Amino acid sequence: KHQTSLDYVILQPVSLTNDEEITPVQLVKPLDKAAETVSRKTVASVLTALVDQPSISKITLVLSEGNQDLTTAFHQVLEEE
Repeated sequence: KHQTSLDYVILQPVSLTNDEEITPVQLVKPLDKAAETVSRKTVASVLTALVDQPSISKITLVLSEGNQDLTTAFHQVLEEE
C-alpha cells in the first residue's frame, strides 16, 4: 500500500476563503463528501497542530469547514485508520 518509509500527511483543503476566523473542521478521506470551503487561517491552524500528531501518518486527508474541533477530528482520523 505505502511505497515509502517516510512519514507524511497530505492535506487537501477544499476551496479557500480569506475569512479571518478559524472554524471547526471536517477531515475526511479523498472520496468522502466534504464541505465546499475552508479559511486559509483554518488550514494554517490544522497544519500547525498536525506537527504535534506523529500518530497521524501515511494518509491523505481532505480538509473543509465542519463541526468538529481539532482534537475530535484528529481522534476520528486515528479511529478510522
